[in-house]
Amino acid sequence: MKTCSLIISLVLACLLASCTVQDANPRVVIAGGHVSEEKLESELFSKVNSERLSRGLPALYRSRGLDLLAQQHSDRMAAKANSSGRIAISHDGFAERASIARDELGYHRTAENVGVSAGLREVNLIATSLVDGWMDSRGHRKNILANYRYAGIAVRTASHGRGVYVTQMFGSVGR
Repeated sequence: MKTCSLIISLVLACLLASCTVQDANPRVVIAGGHVSEEKLESELFSKVNSERLSRGLPALYRSRGLDLLAQQHSDRMAAKANSSGRIAISHDGFAERASIARDELGYHRTAENVGVSAGLREVNLIATSLVDGWMDSRGHRKNILANYRYAGIAVRTASHGRGVYVTQMFGSVGR
């Protein structure tokens, strides 16, 4: 029962990170643990592609440029959580990231999903809870299943158990 409550809490945290609307930050204190950020990025990317493939859509290609933009935002969210003492999830600065993706990387259309996982320590459980939360959210699901061909993803763990922050950016080239 405790695991079920924790998973429900995590899914709700994901849903608070709306793709199209910046919601208020939840004030939650969570217990932390070390997570392999690189492994989590790979697992998340794989699970997102599995969702696409299961619906007959092509897999996304990983973009190093979008990875770097996503990393900047995940770093920013984790730093804000570290300084504020609470979970700090947002799309702040998305317009700037989208402009860089367009002007410097050549992506004419972009989207972004963000999420935070708190309290889970296993990479597979974190990835599953985040992707399930995204797929249960209309805006996040739309981004995952849209006509994008490239994506970047980045994870940053905040200190003192304030969450594992994830940003996934999507991009399309051409018209």
